[in-house]
Amino acid sequence: MNSPFVYDGEDLAYMWHTEKGSAPHSVIHDLTFFVREGWMFERFEETHEQRTFSIESYKGWLAEAGFTVESVTADFTADAPSDESERIFFRAKK
Repeated sequence: MNSPFVYDGEDLAYMWHTEKGSAPHSVIHDLTFFVREGWMFERFEETHEQRTFSIESYKGWLAEAGFTVESVTADFTADAPSDESERIFFRAKK
């Protein structure tokens, strides 16, 4: 994971630190924002936890909810997912 990530804009700055979560296929994002309020910056902190599951798990959950999976693609393409895919897209119909 490439961390931390820093953004420094005129009215907003933030630091984004990512680390592996304790659950399988999970990640924790710690974010600190500095938002301009007049001549000062106000600080806000957030923690986001993400977790993903296998493609087969998602297909099963979609079927349980009454959906038919029409396609599964990866990385904004029409290609099937691979082990190196970063984004998986499900096209489902109910």
